[in-house]
Amino acid sequence: MTSGALVQAAVDNNLKKFEEHKQALLIILSNAYIPGPTAQRFDEMQAWFHLTNIAGSFFLGAQVKQAMMPWSDRVARLRSLANALRDARSLIDRAMDDDIGDELYSAWCNEIDQPQAEVIRNENNSFGLARPPLEIFKKIVAGVSGLEAAAVRALDETQNERATAGRPTGTAVLPPGFILALASAYRTGTNARPLARNGPFPRFVRGFLDATGHKGRPSERHLLEMIEAECAHVRANPSGWAPSPFD
Repeated sequence: MTSGALVQAAVDNNLKKFEEHKQALLIILSNAYIPGPTAQRFDEMQAWFHLTNIAGSFFLGAQVKQAMMPWSDRVARLRSLANALRDARSLIDRAMDDDIGDELYSAWCNEIDQPQAEVIRNENNSFGLARPPLEIFKKIVAGVSGLEAAAVRALDETQNERATAGRPTGTAVLPPGFILALASAYRTGTNARPLARNGPFPRFVRGFLDATGHKGRPSERHLLEMIEAECAHVRANPSGWAPSPFD
C-alpha cells in the first residue's frame, strides 16, 4: 500500500469514529438554531455535511504532519547535503583545472560509449578535431554548482519557516483556521452568531475536539481565548470575498 493510500485509510478510519459523535454535535447545533425567513427547520443533512468536510481536513492535516520529517531533522539533512555538495563542487573545480579533469572526461566518455573526439573536415577542406560530448560534460559539471545553490536555498527557506510561520493562534490539538471553519459551519447551520463566550459555540468546538480524539484538551479557558483571538484576527483582517461568521 502506498503512503497516500495509508494516509487515506487512516483518515477514513478516523471519520468512522467521528461518526459516533454525530448525534451529540447535531444536538448542540439544533438547540442553537434560529429559524430563518425561508428555512423553518434545522437542516441536519447540511450541517453534518459541513462537519464531516471539516473533520476530513482536520484528520488529513494531522496525518500529513505526522508523516512529515521533523523540522530539526530537515534542517540537519539539508545542511549536510549543502556541505557535501560544496565540497564536491570544490573538488570538481580543482579537477577541471588540471589533468584530473581530462581523465574524468575520458572516463565519462567511455561510460556513455562516446568518442572523446572525432576528426572533421572544415569548409576549407582542412581537417580538425571536434569534441561533441564536451559541452554536455561541462553542463553536467556545472550542474553540481546548481545543486549546491538549490540545497543552500532550501536550507535557508526551511530555517526561515520558524521565523515566518505567522501568528500562533492554534495549538497542536486545533491548528489555525479550524476555529474559523467551525464558526462558518455553526453560522450556516444555526443562523446564530458564534459568540466567544461560554455558550453553544464553545460547546460545539469542544464537541468537535471530543469527536476528533482530543477530549479535555485544551483547557476551557484556553479554548475561549483561542476563539476570542480568532474572532479578533478575522475582524482585523477581513477576507474581502466572504463575510465574517462572527459578525
